[in-house]
Amino acid sequence: PKIIVLHNIQSMLFRRIRQTYPATWEDRLFYRPELQKVIRYEKQFYSRYNLAITVSEADRQALGQLCPSLPAEVIPNGVDVSEFQPAAGTGRPGRTLIYFANYTTAPNADAIRYFCRQIFPAIRARQPDVRLRVVGNQPPPELARYEGVEVIGYVPDVRAAVAAADVVVVPLRVGGGTRLKIVEALALGKAVVSTSVGAEGLEVTPGRDILIADTPEAFAEATVSLLQQPDLRASLGRNGRRLAEQVYDWDLLASRVDRLYRQVARKPAMAGA
Repeated sequence: PKIIVLHNIQSMLFRRIRQTYPATWEDRLFYRPELQKVIRYEKQFYSRYNLAITVSEADRQALGQLCPSLPAEVIPNGVDVSEFQPAAGTGRPGRTLIYFANYTTAPNADAIRYFCRQIFPAIRARQPDVRLRVVGNQPPPELARYEGVEVIGYVPDVRAAVAAADVVVVPLRVGGGTRLKIVEALALGKAVVSTSVGAEGLEVTPGRDILIADTPEAFAEATVSLLQQPDLRASLGRNGRRLAEQVYDWDLLASRVDRLYRQVARKPAMAGA
């Protein structure tokens, strides 16, 4: 028996990119001609397997449209909660934001540009001392021109950088799979503001574990409220940490994967190859 683990469905991501950024040169030269090729390849490639594991229900449904006969189970991305431990809060108003990501991917590069252009100025208008730290591989070089933005770039371990921030922002406008960065932030007990796209597929309750905002104005308002309300930050952080322990702990997820592998091993005649 053969099992494939999918961190996202590439054709679904391509579709979303095309819908979010229509009529761009990237769409004309790359995404539009490549989409059908990706769909054909996925159908052919996935049909070789007996079972698929996806990280979200949305991905499982997208996979079902590509390969209806391929059984699929959802097991989310997780985190080693023993290694991602919350630091004690200061109890003071905050001033430091962080977005950490791999900026070589189009959705992450778009997210940080969108935040700096359309959201961050409104935050600084209300709190001029706020700072945004941009952490991760190959951030867009033009970000250094924005007042209040600190371009850190690659760090070997994000835990210290996230622990030093007051609020984690996830301003994604397009994506697939689930955002491991949010799971890691929750495990570290950090307050998170995300778009609906950013939090897609995660078992979070808005207002309890995370704040959700889908317009620049709402995102800025949610971020400022967290910076200025230490008690709200602490509450979200505690709830997020509890969720990480109960749902996204590696040990819990590993046991689910182990059981699934054993089930498949006992059923070599499952649909697929």
